[in-house]
Amino acid sequence: MGQFYAKGHVNVLNSSERLPATVASAWLLAQRFQKFLVVGAIGLAVNQFALWIMRGGFEIALFIASPIAIFLSMMVTFTLNEMWTWHDRGTGPLIHRIGLYFPINMVGLVINYLVLQFLVDHTSMHYLMANLVGAGLAAIWNFFVNNSITWRASSDVNDSVTRTQVVESQRGGLDDQ
Repeated sequence: MGQFYAKGHVNVLNSSERLPATVASAWLLAQRFQKFLVVGAIGLAVNQFALWIMRGGFEIALFIASPIAIFLSMMVTFTLNEMWTWHDRGTGPLIHRIGLYFPINMVGLVINYLVLQFLVDHTSMHYLMANLVGAGLAAIWNFFVNNSITWRASSDVNDSVTRTQVVESQRGGLDDQ
């Protein structure tokens, strides 16, 4: 059995014990979601900046500027998610994951846009604040659907989660999963 240190840390360097699959899976999902949120923050910055430039600078209509800004952020977030968030799950041709990601995120685009438009039209909320609310709701959809479909885990990956992998994920990577 692994040694327990103060504050609940486990010495797993010499341990081959396994966590219950549900606990380990939940822990790794939370770690992956944290990465997704960082990527999402970068995508949101791209989205907000592009929307601000198009709407505020060039006075492009919101119904045109918003989808363009969202699409630009989708390109950035796909690249970062492929390289970092789900780097350990990308199998098969890249074009296959792109073909899954963009339709899923187009639903997120619709969620984002409808929330933005509703809040601007019915609550007089500023369009940039309304965009943040819409992006937050779309992010929840995008994470769970992309995690389940675009970068789904193979069953053998889920069966081999050890405490060492959980500790390694705390150190900054899911490389050994």
